[in-house]
Amino acid sequence: MTSIKLPACNRMRLLCSTQRLLKDEGGNTLPFVAAAFIPLAAMIGGGLDIARAHLAKSRLSQACDAAALAGRRAMVAENIDTAKPEALKFFNYNFPQGYMETAAFNPVITRPDTGTVKVAANTTVPTTVMKIFNQPSLPIAVECDATQNFDNIDIVMVLDTTGSMDQSINGEKKIVSLRKAVMALYDELASAQTQLEAQGLRLRYSVVPYSSTVNVGKLVQAVNPSYIATSWQYQSRSPRAGGGFNYAPRNVDVSEFIKGNAVNAATIVGGSNNWVTWNGCIEERPTSNAITSSTKPSVNNIPSSARDLDIDGVPDSNPNSKWGPQFPAVQYLVNGSSPAQNFCPPEARRLSKMSRSELQTYVNNLTLRGRRTTMSAWSGAPG
Repeated sequence: MTSIKLPACNRMRLLCSTQRLLKDEGGNTLPFVAAAFIPLAAMIGGGLDIARAHLAKSRLSQACDAAALAGRRAMVAENIDTAKPEALKFFNYNFPQGYMETAAFNPVITRPDTGTVKVAANTTVPTTVMKIFNQPSLPIAVECDATQNFDNIDIVMVLDTTGSMDQSINGEKKIVSLRKAVMALYDELASAQTQLEAQGLRLRYSVVPYSSTVNVGKLVQAVNPSYIATSWQYQSRSPRAGGGFNYAPRNVDVSEFIKGNAVNAATIVGGSNNWVTWNGCIEERPTSNAITSSTKPSVNNIPSSARDLDIDGVPDSNPNSKWGPQFPAVQYLVNGSSPAQNFCPPEARRLSKMSRSELQTYVNNLTLRGRRTTMSAWSGAPG
């Protein structure tokens, strides 16, 4: 048998190379990178697919909310079928079928409780990377509901009945436009009124016409007769010895006048007999001379003597806290040239349930008188 012997130098080089190869650590991370590539790809790809599914669910949730709100607003008399068309319209507008390649589905619209519309939807979003790992799609689902909670509602309409409402705009008198606006409001709230009544609640209306003043005195009296002053200061006149009149503020006993009894104004201001009765209009409560254009009181800094600005103040034993009756027959301008122009609008309507015909009749009978000014310039203090 023949053996081959390498030269000593060659044997040494082979041994040295083998030793260097065994000791060489370069490139030893490559197997680990190759082993980690698959899970890394799954994590990154899965993150992208999950983010895409989250975006789709967010949009689906928005569509669900919009559909529930629209459906609840459209629902009439607790009939869910009246809500479905509007709810579906809003849902499909915000999340069209096939959006982001989602699978076809139909939203479910129900009425689980009184006054509530519920919308539920579920679909799937296809994956791009995770399908390699046997996850072809991700499920998404949303539920939402809208409830309309009612409470008793009171609406007070304050209507301008001054002479300016007789003017025309675009060929139509302002008062005609005002009447139309009042009835349009009533018609707009008719469905709400029906729903309120179905739940044992109510919708009440009040109408307060105003001109130089407001006609609420008798309504106030009905609550408490002491709220109307029995003595009030007016810019008036009094007979002067030797003839003529003195024109100045004076206190007038109105105790009989506010009872609805006929009073002869001539016994107060002189002149010819003039029997008058109170029509129910009142004058503003006293104000404060401390209020000027420079003081500019705020809501939290109103002088206690400015009773006219205390809209929540209930009359008490202080005469300044009460309202005085409008008494045109005893009111005269400072120069005495003519009686003060006081106009009293129709009596206000207290809060009550009103039919459409009742409200229509009331606004049709509104009369226009006076200017949009008040008598507080020459009246306004208890006697």
